[in-house]
Amino acid sequence: MTTPPKEIQIALDIILQSVLSDGGFSRRRQGAFSVDATAWAVLALKSAGSHAAAVQSACRRLSAAQLPDGRISMAPHLPEAYWPTPLAIMAWGEDPNWHSARERASRFLLSAGGITFPYEGTPTEGHDSSLRGWAWVDGTYSWVVPTAFAVMALTCNGYQDHPRIVEATKMLVNRQIPTGGWNYGDTYAFGTELLPVPETTGHALCALKGAVAPASVERSVAYLEKTLPELTSPLSLAWAVLGLGAWSRNDTAAPAQIIESIRLQSRYGTYDTDLLAQLITAYYLNDGLTCEAMR
Repeated sequence: MTTPPKEIQIALDIILQSVLSDGGFSRRRQGAFSVDATAWAVLALKSAGSHAAAVQSACRRLSAAQLPDGRISMAPHLPEAYWPTPLAIMAWGEDPNWHSARERASRFLLSAGGITFPYEGTPTEGHDSSLRGWAWVDGTYSWVVPTAFAVMALTCNGYQDHPRIVEATKMLVNRQIPTGGWNYGDTYAFGTELLPVPETTGHALCALKGAVAPASVERSVAYLEKTLPELTSPLSLAWAVLGLGAWSRNDTAAPAQIIESIRLQSRYGTYDTDLLAQLITAYYLNDGLTCEAMR
């Protein structure tokens, strides 16, 4: 792998400054262990092809955080906040050292999901509330981002044909805003079509790669292509790049945009570990957050 630009190396160095003695990563330097920051740090280091020892230590720390039923929650005292579980699955990838942990986490996700409600409306009255995806917190409604993460993780672990994935894919397509893109979960509010959000659109597009026809997401891809040049914030930029890459609509200017976003830390302060890691992941992955990238 070629030597990265100095900005990318600086970002990697900042991430590594947040590593803890137990192998996990904190959201900020000298902070407490963060499950999602650790998972994103693993994916960033893997995509950069560096620091294999740190990757293994971080994966071990994620395994230590796994609860008996397979979930990985935000904190031991918050087991209901299980949304980081698919991030851990993606971080473990295909490494045989974490096969058992990955399978237990997958089985948990397949048994979990957001609550649903009967739906008798029309498309202009909102999305189909009977379709089940995944929630941020157990016992609550399904939303786009946790559903997209679960679909990506379970698909890459061989469950792409499972009924839960089939239904969740339908849910994501149904939550697509008619004129393109995704909001956080709703399509209409009080009869008015909601605005799309770049990062949520990127999440959904990565999850739907290979599962739906390109024509069914073309308006969303076009929305990201139009919006991408205006983006500077790390989360929106990273997922716009990943979402477009998943559908082979890479923007040649995107790497320079990511570098400029990293430079903006001089104005806004150091980004959190998870945000920097997602930027780095987007910088290296031209095909979106694919199964190959998670190996």
